Amino acid sequence: MKQFKRTISVVLALLVILGAFTALPVSAAQIDESENQSTGSSSDEGVVFITSEAELRGFADRVNSGDSMKNKTVYLYAPITLTGEWTPIGTEEHPFEGTFDAECYPIDNLSIHTDSDYCGFFGYNRGTVLNLIVRNVAIEGKQYVGSIAGYSKWGTLQCCVNEGGTVSGENYVGGLVGEGSGSIYNCYNKCTVSATGDNVGGIIGSLGAVMNNVANYASVTGRNRVGGLAGQTAPMSYNSITSSFSDGGGVTITGNDQVGGIVGYNDPSWLVIWYCANTMENKSSFKSFLLSGFGQAGMIVLFYIIIWGIMLLLTRIQAPVVALIYIAVFTYFGWKALNRITPDMFLWMPLKGWIVWMNLNVFRKL
Repeated sequence: MKQFKRTISVVLALLVILGAFTALPVSAAQIDESENQSTGSSSDEGVVFITSEAELRGFADRVNSGDSMKNKTVYLYAPITLTGEWTPIGTEEHPFEGTFDAECYPIDNLSIHTDSDYCGFFGYNRGTVLNLIVRNVAIEGKQYVGSIAGYSKWGTLQCCVNEGGTVSGENYVGGLVGEGSGSIYNCYNKCTVSATGDNVGGIIGSLGAVMNNVANYASVTGRNRVGGLAGQTAPMSYNSITSSFSDGGGVTITGNDQVGGIVGYNDPSWLVIWYCANTMENKSSFKSFLLSGFGQAGMIVLFYIIIWGIMLLLTRIQAPVVALIYIAVFTYFGWKALNRITPDMFLWMPLKGWIVWMNLNVFRKL
């Protein structure tokens, strides 16, 4: 009987000890090790912590497989140096819809070389990206190419930085975002941006968003619709750019047509620009031609033809009025072509007016 009671006591003691261990709370660090290696450590509260390249790549695979991470927050808790090509997070079919906070830990050696669309650290973003720094970037894609996100639909980018490298593609190429709607705050780009096609910008290729306090410090090259901050504004959308600038320091904006220091082209949309500046050199091919000797000669010949046509139709018009028409037409087209009135245009005005006066006097004697 005593032996039986002793056995029962031992069993009860073991049960109490076992119960105490099973009642302890499970922390994020105590989840299954295989999950840590594949997707990052996570907790029941919808928080994911990433501390290694393996976890970061696992997180990308998790999103691309269909887990949008909506209503979840992902924290980067260590600097990451990538080895090998990067697979963008999120696709058009499976976009990222959560919150990614890099906590200002840098991601180095972001490398993507593909002929596909939606290229960037995030391929297709519909969530919020915070405090993300990428360095040593080498991205080459097709359309919708940017270092932070290839495409950001109603997404938010805040305190995101590209510290250097190259981003290139065909159309919709930006230093941070290829095309996007939503908002971009407190971000800057130091990465060279180039494209063989249209809609190319130092920050974003095609803007359908609100940008505040952003800056571009690198050269931008494209065909048409090339801007220091945004290549174009998306049609039928509300856009605003405030407290932002393109800073020169030897870098340039180069394109054939529709090239601007802040925005290359404003498609039919609402666009508000407040407290912005550009110190980059504008190297529009069309503008360069107009400023060349051949371009100036061609402009003079063109407007000679216009003015002579006016004088033929209005033989009794006074010469000063003709001169004013000449100046007005030249100024208007000069403004459209050069986006500004240059001092050399005003230097030519008296001479052009005198030439018109002399031609009219000759015409009257005919």
